[in-house]
Amino acid sequence: MKEENEMTDFSTGSARRVARQIVDLGDDKRKAMLKTFPTDLKCKIVEEMVNIRLERLRGPDGMIRPGKVSNR
Repeated sequence: MKEENEMTDFSTGSARRVARQIVDLGDDKRKAMLKTFPTDLKCKIVEEMVNIRLERLRGPDGMIRPGKVSNR
């Protein structure tokens, strides 16, 4: 039983590492990669990718800048 837990217990650092590697891939490649992971790890990876993208949008003052300006 312990061996099964070891296979599914992933650290936040592992999820963060994978997220950094796949965050900039195209949608199809990223989805294909995510399908190979167990659900719990997949959720952690997606959460880390969201954090990475939000961090990229933050300005020096910590506020999130708009990614695109609408011309409507």
